[in-house]
Amino acid sequence: MEDFLIALVIIAFVLFNLSRSKLLVMAIKGLFMTKDERQRLDTFYNKHFIFYKQLPEKSKSRFLYRTHSILQEIRILGRHGFTVTPEVRQFVVGSMVQLTLGLEFYTLPRFKTVLIYPDSFLSPFTGKRHDGEVNPRGIVVLSWKRFCKGYEDSTDALNLGLHEMSHALMLTIKYSNRKDNNIDKRLNAVLNLAEIERKNVIDNPNHLFREYAGLNAAEFFAVSVENFFEKPKEFKAELPALYHQLVKLLNQDPSLL
Repeated sequence: MEDFLIALVIIAFVLFNLSRSKLLVMAIKGLFMTKDERQRLDTFYNKHFIFYKQLPEKSKSRFLYRTHSILQEIRILGRHGFTVTPEVRQFVVGSMVQLTLGLEFYTLPRFKTVLIYPDSFLSPFTGKRHDGEVNPRGIVVLSWKRFCKGYEDSTDALNLGLHEMSHALMLTIKYSNRKDNNIDKRLNAVLNLAEIERKNVIDNPNHLFREYAGLNAAEFFAVSVENFFEKPKEFKAELPALYHQLVKLLNQDPSLL
């Protein structure tokens, strides 16, 4: 009897600690998404996200559950009079989930706050006007005008949401313990190729990537991700080794959609 009680105590302790896990809590919240809410999110993403529309049904379900879970946790705040509506929240979270759909740890745990300005904003760090930036302390800042423009044309490889979320993902991989196994090595494999290719961007005005990718490794990575999702077939044909490493890093292949 005593052994049975001890076993119960141990089980209760394990279950209690598991229940405190944010990943588990978020997964549970996602699982309890109502049929109406699922339909509402599905309608929204089918209308606004070409990426989502092309996904197979199983991947669509994963996308919806993940967006629903993150929507319960993330803070999205307007600046300079910008009003954050449910649709705005769905757009921003959808951008994050698009990037991390293939990953086990998909929440970018370091980044729980997003600030949105109506248009470009004055950065306190550079003193210049920016369309987006990522503060390593855990804040993503976006221009709504530029964010929307990125999803109006899904083939020009100019997507502010994916660009800034890529910076957030890179910082999460480098500085967070909550990440997929071996993802550090996979990121390093991408960055090693990036350093070589970055010089080609600078030297070749006709390079697939825009000139901004040559600025530094972080910007090259973010521009790579924009091309990965918006020009996957061209990317795969012109830079197969780099494309393959991004497929391994993100555990998804948009060229197959």
